[in-house]
Amino acid sequence: EIMLSGCLAFVEPKDILQTDLGLIPYVHYVPMLIDENNKLIIDIEYYNKYLGTEEGFKIAKQGFEYMRDNFTDEKVAEKYCEILKRRNLI
Repeated sequence: EIMLSGCLAFVEPKDILQTDLGLIPYVHYVPMLIDENNKLIIDIEYYNKYLGTEEGFKIAKQGFEYMRDNFTDEKVAEKYCEILKRRNLI
């Protein structure tokens, strides 16, 4: 929803974002900083590097375009079936 609205998304890093959804960190979204205890790291300089900057705008635009082009209702249903097949659930 955030990416499809054209906003820059800060997302908790998870491998499935790339393996299942094709989302690439620093291309489609900015990964949040998480420590070894799964706690958010507050690093204002890191987040400000992307907020209101050309780099952040570029990532937001690429995220929007990727979501728009790859997550129509039909494509989401197809992708869901692919994931289930890959995991031998169907």
